[in-house]
Amino acid sequence: MGIKIGLILVVLVGLGLVWRFARLKQQIISDRQHYHRTMSPQQIRASRRFFYRTEIKQSPRLRWLMRLEQIGLIAVVISVGLPWIVTPAPTPVVIVGMVGLLVGSIIFVSCNMLLNRQLLATTVVPDRPATTSLSVTPKHFADQELRYFKVLNGLFLVAAILGAVLMFGLVQDNEAIQQTKVVTKVSAANQNVRQIQRLAVGSQRLSSRAKMTLFSMYYNDITNYDLDTDSTYTYHVIHDQAATWYVLMQDSEDDGVSFYYLVRESTSHQIQLYRFNDPTGDKTALHGLVPAYTPYYQTKVKLGQLTTAFMTQKNYQYVIKKMHPGKVWSF
Repeated sequence: MGIKIGLILVVLVGLGLVWRFARLKQQIISDRQHYHRTMSPQQIRASRRFFYRTEIKQSPRLRWLMRLEQIGLIAVVISVGLPWIVTPAPTPVVIVGMVGLLVGSIIFVSCNMLLNRQLLATTVVPDRPATTSLSVTPKHFADQELRYFKVLNGLFLVAAILGAVLMFGLVQDNEAIQQTKVVTKVSAANQNVRQIQRLAVGSQRLSSRAKMTLFSMYYNDITNYDLDTDSTYTYHVIHDQAATWYVLMQDSEDDGVSFYYLVRESTSHQIQLYRFNDPTGDKTALHGLVPAYTPYYQTKVKLGQLTTAFMTQKNYQYVIKKMHPGKVWSF
């Protein structure tokens, strides 16, 4: 908010100075009209513009400066409009806009200052003796005009820097949005887990197929991955002295057979869910039965709490139909 207020203040000050600069230009025209009473202000202004254009045409250096000034101004306009043209603006577009704004502003300000300084040098004359030529500028007016050019170009550069800072804010916003998406997803999953952990414990005497159905619905709540309607799912049970392991495998026409998830059920019916690091990787875990896996932390629940949470849901019957028993594995 502070940057925006600063930018608005810079623009307002700039507009005030532009108005005073226009008043100075009018004073110069009035001074020339003092020596050419038969000419209107418009005619004198047109004559002075013609003189400046002629000077630029005759000088390769001035033409080069004018072209660079125009290129810088075009770069500024495009850079300011880029984040608005490409909406929502991705980070690379915003960065290009920031760089273009700063570089274009520096080129414009530098060339504008040099161009006007050299043009003034061709017209300035001492205040005394008085010169009647339409194209000349008395020294005290020229000094004021040069000061206005310096201040206005300085304000233009400050505005460009503030604009670049605002664009940098867009980059931070983009990163924050991406982080928020991840945090929101994780927070939503953790919220679901906490709600299930507060539920009453229902029946824990279930068939392997019913357990796999509850595990799959729980897995979907944590990861937001729905079962693929075009795939076949086969589960395997591994009995251990301290726990029972359940493995779900997915057989897809596109990707072939891959490991989907792994569940450990302790003798006290405590459930821990795991994900496979590489679903189609080498079988290096559980005595060479499954690929390496990683637990979903802070997601332990009671089997009976999954019963309470999912057994009565409408899609329970749909999910249980997707579960197909495989062979019983052993170490």
